[in-house]
Amino acid sequence: MAGGLRYITYLSPAQTGSYLIVVTTATGWPADTARINVTATPAPVGAVALTPGSVSLALGDTVTLRATLTDASGAAVFGRSIDWSSSDGAVAQVLVTGFVRAIGPGTATITATSENHSGTAAVTVHQ
Repeated sequence: MAGGLRYITYLSPAQTGSYLIVVTTATGWPADTARINVTATPAPVGAVALTPGSVSLALGDTVTLRATLTDASGAAVFGRSIDWSSSDGAVAQVLVTGFVRAIGPGTATITATSENHSGTAAVTVHQ
């Protein structure tokens, strides 16, 4: 007890939401209440990996690349936006879903970026 105040240690619930804390006395009568809101701070993206990491396609062929987002500990991260781009749209074009279409012969790098982290895949298009 310090200055007439009693301090308690409280472990918040694992789930987010609004909670009512009821502090009781030794006799069981409520002494005070407090409402708290528990929020979650999502772990930031630590790495982006694309699979397959490289692919060879004939003109007109398609493939869907998969981006896997992980945090600093390697745990999967979900629900984040991913920006897709191609280093050469005349060779391979990519949609927001990771769907890639072979347009012309050559090599292009497909990049997926989330929270300033990127992963790449090489796409080689042959005739």
